[in-house]
Amino acid sequence: MKIFVSIILAFFVVGCSDNTKEETKNVEVNSVTKSVKKTTVEEKIAEHVKAVKKEIEPVLSKTVEAVKEKAQNSIDITKEKVAEVIPKVQKVIADAKTEVKKALSSNDSGKNIFKACAGCHGSSAQNKALGKSQIIQGWSEVKITDALNGYKTGSYGGAMKGVMKAQVSKLSENDINAVAKYISNLS
Repeated sequence: MKIFVSIILAFFVVGCSDNTKEETKNVEVNSVTKSVKKTTVEEKIAEHVKAVKKEIEPVLSKTVEAVKEKAQNSIDITKEKVAEVIPKVQKVIADAKTEVKKALSSNDSGKNIFKACAGCHGSSAQNKALGKSQIIQGWSEVKITDALNGYKTGSYGGAMKGVMKAQVSKLSENDINAVAKYISNLS
């Protein structure tokens, strides 16, 4: 009986193995067919991509060159404009420095000139000079300049006209402007 079972098993295995071999061959053929189809599609796509690249490359190359040229032109124009503006900016800065120096020296000059006036008008121009003049604290720069120039020419003033003419006669136009500016800022 053992031999009989062994023989049946042997036929069964041989029979199955033939079937399995056929199925394996079918699977392999299908796989190869799919692979061939897949390869053909991939090749067609690759060919199409190459063709598109071939068409696009010259356009891209021209576009890149045009962009480079425009960028260089923009850089050149910017350099020219900056070169034009720099001297103007330097002049404005130099003029501003001159004005600041003038204002500082004028303010110091005005302060120094006013020291002679403070004896009668007070340290902040808050007094009537010798009890007879107007209080000049709070006057505008223009009003002070006009009054001092009027004292200098003799066309302005009341009771203090003579005293002020002597004081102002030694001041230059710049001195009058400086002291007027200084007094107008006192409070």
